[in-house]
Amino acid sequence: MVETVVSEASLHVKQPQTRLTYRRCDLATIQAPVALWHGLQDTTPPPAHSRWLADHIPHATAHFPAGQDHTNVEENNRRAAIAWVRSHM
Repeated sequence: MVETVVSEASLHVKQPQTRLTYRRCDLATIQAPVALWHGLQDTTPPPAHSRWLADHIPHATAHFPAGQDHTNVEENNRRAAIAWVRSHM
């Protein structure tokens, strides 16, 4: 169950926007804790997109593992993500 939540919660940002909204969501209104994992070697999308989200979502925690990219960040951080979800239940 928790693994499904983690996988389905993945958010892909195509372009950081200048407004504090993303896909009609006012990011400042998010009250739930949010965790982002984005590998520093990822170029599709680049880490700057997740940094932008983390800067605009209250209570966001961002993780930027070195040496990871779009192909391995989920697998390499699955246990940490599940632990994070469980700690916020």
